[in-house]
Amino acid sequence: MAKCTKGKYGKLPPKDHELRPWHTVCVDCIGPFTITTKNPETKEIQLKTIQALRIINPATGWFEIGHILENDMKSQRVLQLMNQLWLSWYTCPICCICDNNSEFKKDFKNLIQEFGIKYRPTMV
Repeated sequence: MAKCTKGKYGKLPPKDHELRPWHTVCVDCIGPFTITTKNPETKEIQLKTIQALRIINPATGWFEIGHILENDMKSQRVLQLMNQLWLSWYTCPICCICDNNSEFKKDFKNLIQEFGIKYRPTMV
């Protein structure tokens, strides 16, 4: 009797009407993830720690993910992945939203602005 039954579950919220496909991309680094691999010759188990760059188009839900090794988490690698995964394949977006991590500040910001994309970092 005390349970609130007004909330309905299981349905996704509607998409924002103002979002246009390929207008905005959201870029973020996710991880770290630990991956276990087994060498077939020596049968030795190896652990690798990786992070990933996630690029999402919020209007369509389309995403691309690229891996970054733990010791290679630099602005140059993020820049290379953005160019390989998104800018080389899809329509150039108008706006790029990313967080304020160090890998998005120098070279990444310059590349985005060279392509004529508006750089919008999130608030701290």
